Amino acid sequence: MSQPINLPTPLESEQVDTADSLPTPPLRFQRSIDVKGRIMIPEEIRELLGESFASYQRLSHGEVLLYPESGLTEINHQLVTLAADSLSAESRALKRLFFSRLREAHYDTLGRVNINPHLPEQCQLPIEATISWDRARRVAVVKIFLLSQADH
Repeated sequence: MSQPINLPTPLESEQVDTADSLPTPPLRFQRSIDVKGRIMIPEEIRELLGESFASYQRLSHGEVLLYPESGLTEINHQLVTLAADSLSAESRALKRLFFSRLREAHYDTLGRVNINPHLPEQCQLPIEATISWDRARRVAVVKIFLLSQADH
């Protein structure tokens, strides 16, 4: 019996690329997280992320978001605008919370990313994940779930 942190969502419906009006299937891959907390990022998603990207851990939601540099620039602009429009404590706290969880990330020579080195030792179970590209948010989403000993 699986003990999910957050099970992957069903495949997204096909989205239409407005440039040539051909349906493009969603990018979604199944991967394992190794004992050091690394996950292999598929080449198609590495191309979208580029060499410079950051990870944002939302483990309470069972996911890690991988933002390309361009996406971070856009988010930073939105948060600065929010803070400028509203000097409330909530807007400052939101900006502080987002940037405190953001970490610079790098690929190793095999195209893996260390999403959380402590995750495997905390879970003590095999860890699987789906990696997908969210076109609307322009972010790679790593959905994490645990397998019971009977599942593997």
